Amino acid sequence: MAEMDKMKKILVIGIVSFMVIASLSSANLKKVNGLDCNSILGKELKPCFPSNILSIDIERPREGYLYIFDEEIIPTISSNTIIIGKITVKADAYSEHGINKVEFYVDNKLKYIDDETPYSWLWNEFVVGKHEIKVMAYDTAWNVATDEINVIIFNI
Repeated sequence: MAEMDKMKKILVIGIVSFMVIASLSSANLKKVNGLDCNSILGKELKPCFPSNILSIDIERPREGYLYIFDEEIIPTISSNTIIIGKITVKADAYSEHGINKVEFYVDNKLKYIDDETPYSWLWNEFVVGKHEIKVMAYDTAWNVATDEINVIIFNI
């Protein structure tokens, strides 16, 4: 009799699992929490619900502000971030696993790597025009998070 109960439990678990998979696949989920997910019935199933939280935010320069020689002056009339002179780029990163490193990029070119808080980099080179600042955080489990901001900079 105990073996029959065990088989009933296995059958119920199988039916419930099939129903969950069928309903999820019919939902046609492509992205959850910003991660790409293959269909449930596809060949490869990628995790859609990460077990950790990893985030990074550019704290400085802020979007829509004017900076003169590394000092925040006033909000701009438009949403443009305008920088005159050098600027210290600051990022805030968090992971429940701990942060391994933060990389700083300008127009997808690596400029600096910081592995200690506070995560910052002094951008002080000849540069004029519109550029993208991007930061990438890597936690100790090698998960990656990014943030970026477009700026107009005049530093000669």
